[in-house]
Amino acid sequence: MSITPDSNQTALPVHRPDAGSPIGVRHVKMSEFYSKFASYIAEAEYAPVCVWRYKSPVIWLVGHATWARHPKIEQFLPEGHILGLLRDSINARLDEANTLLEAAMRANKMRVPAEPLVRALLIRILYSIPSDAILHEQINHNLLYRWFVGFDLSQPIWARHVMEDAFALLLSQREIVGLLNELITLAAASRQASATHDFHINLALLEAWRVRVGQQAIQPEA
Repeated sequence: MSITPDSNQTALPVHRPDAGSPIGVRHVKMSEFYSKFASYIAEAEYAPVCVWRYKSPVIWLVGHATWARHPKIEQFLPEGHILGLLRDSINARLDEANTLLEAAMRANKMRVPAEPLVRALLIRILYSIPSDAILHEQINHNLLYRWFVGFDLSQPIWARHVMEDAFALLLSQREIVGLLNELITLAAASRQASATHDFHINLALLEAWRVRVGQQAIQPEA
């Protein structure tokens, strides 16, 4: 459905409403949205409503039925993969460490939450990913890694420099490196429960992190 552009928006970009939009999607201006909020909520039950401001979409309203049909990242994950089997136990340990993670985030004034960063570092160790740059690329494109870290299908991941800076801050803290050691031990013990485990655990990298923060070397149990 076409809309009349705002008075100061005479030149419409190619991505303006109805340029390749799904059939049935309603596009409205932000000013209209505020004045007719209730009606658009009711309308969204039957068809998505996209709200635009300054030539860009800012809000989507969708009904539950539409949302339920939207592809979820879990639909594309291999059944019985060890990361899927491991995630609940990792979640439980990270929940226990929530106070530690929040304190690390506050102390370092980090721009992103600590928990998904720890998950990403865990992926790097478990699969011997050689660099932060390659890890960033893998999280962006590998759906299994993306899901394990905590991103959905369409959610953009952190910029690489943001991720690398945050890693440096976390890995300077003894408690965080100790937590990673616990998680690696947990993952190593879970390998026997999965026929699809493909871990290549980089204990040398974990040891380097421990040495850097002055931890005693304690090898994760195989």
